[in-house]
Amino acid sequence: MNVLLEEKNALEQNLLGNQTQIERENQALQERLEAKERQLVELKDAYNNLQANSGIATDKLSEKFARERKDLNERVEHLGSEVSKRDRTILHLENHKDGLNNQIQYKEKSLEELRTESQNDRNNMIQKIEDLKAKYDTAMDELTQSKINFEREKALKDQKITFQEQRIDEYNNQMK
Repeated sequence: MNVLLEEKNALEQNLLGNQTQIERENQALQERLEAKERQLVELKDAYNNLQANSGIATDKLSEKFARERKDLNERVEHLGSEVSKRDRTILHLENHKDGLNNQIQYKEKSLEELRTESQNDRNNMIQKIEDLKAKYDTAMDELTQSKINFEREKALKDQKITFQEQRIDEYNNQMK
């Protein structure tokens, strides 16, 4: 049971560490995203100024801006997918943690049921042993009493036989 609690605590610590790391990475990604958005705003301003100054330069800058915008959008999408992936990972870890907690509760309940059942079996066995000891003691008392009675009857019969033999011997002596 202690092993399960230690495992649970280790998993919780691991989960908390993972959550903290993901939150830090999320914050860094958010800051990068904001920085890129500020860059995007600055690029738009530069684009408007250049468009006013020159048509050819504006076309060149427009193409550059379009490329950078595309890159930034791709990065934003990439960062967004990373954030989603991390959110899914957090959700998965939380679900896993809940599953482990449920397993721990189930195992603790099973353990308690086994302890109760074992204690009941032990008590039943003790009662059976005590009943068998009582039957054994009663049987031994009856056997001892039977032996005593047998020995007494044997002694009486031996005494009768001896007495009869003496009488026969006396009778035989008288007859001679």
